[in-house]
Amino acid sequence: MSDTNLQRAEKFINHLLELPNIRIESPIGAESQILLFIKNNRSKLEASFKNPEFFPSIPPDQAIAFILQSLQKRVLESCIPFFTKIIDSEIDFSILNKVHKNHNFNVEAVKQSYKKIIEDMLQDSVCRVQFKSIYYIFEKRYIDKSLALIFERKAFTYNELVRVQKCFIELQDYISYLKMLLLLTPYPHLQKAGNKTLASANGKDEIQSICKLATGSLVKEIPLIDITECKLAVDSNLPDYLLENWEASSRFLFILISRFADYEPANKKEKGAETADKSWYGVARKVAQNYGYNKGIVDELYLIANEIK
Repeated sequence: MSDTNLQRAEKFINHLLELPNIRIESPIGAESQILLFIKNNRSKLEASFKNPEFFPSIPPDQAIAFILQSLQKRVLESCIPFFTKIIDSEIDFSILNKVHKNHNFNVEAVKQSYKKIIEDMLQDSVCRVQFKSIYYIFEKRYIDKSLALIFERKAFTYNELVRVQKCFIELQDYISYLKMLLLLTPYPHLQKAGNKTLASANGKDEIQSICKLATGSLVKEIPLIDITECKLAVDSNLPDYLLENWEASSRFLFILISRFADYEPANKKEKGAETADKSWYGVARKVAQNYGYNKGIVDELYLIANEIK
């Protein structure tokens, strides 16, 4: 592709990224909207790309391929530094030594392993979509805010996370712990040679099988952390009824990921109306069983929703 066509592809992407409803999205949310726009308007775009100001010297389908390539490059240029900063500055990996008292984890080596696997997952287009929720959860410091309230209340969710899971660590340590797990949750969506991913799973038995295999594979990718963390992260893709009793972190993250999969930055709260959180959890507690949400955790998140600001 000539430099001129490359510049035109980048200019086209820049124009789309500056549209009001796309500009307020996360990079991955913006990518999803642009991909949908291209899909829904492909025939019109292909006709327009023949015009002199666009890509008259190459076939329209090739022009679209270069535009998609340019889009992915822009998304990765935003997302990789974002998550690298999270790993470097927001997560205290030394808490692994508190969770597993008989281990001595190499914190710096764990960090480097995290950076590599996160970049690998972001490079995969299907896996990258799963980071939309994760991006918003970190951007809004949602784990910090919600867990602070949960530890203050010391009610159902606290009991599940601390006593049932037998993870007796302090608030700030638990915040780091959940962030560690959250970053690895997209792993069962990563396409590797010969493996099936959650996107192609049929039925609960196959979903469980894929997650079990993914846990084993993740342990090999990051051998410096314990299989417990790999399992909790991977199983955060599973509904409540497929989890083992002790997997409270997975239950909690499954709900947060679901919540932010529906997050719309453009939606503004009207005066006097309930918050988007309150509304979402209000519906979620009614359909908890159907959607695999733990009812006790959803109920508590509903109660504290207006305080998560």
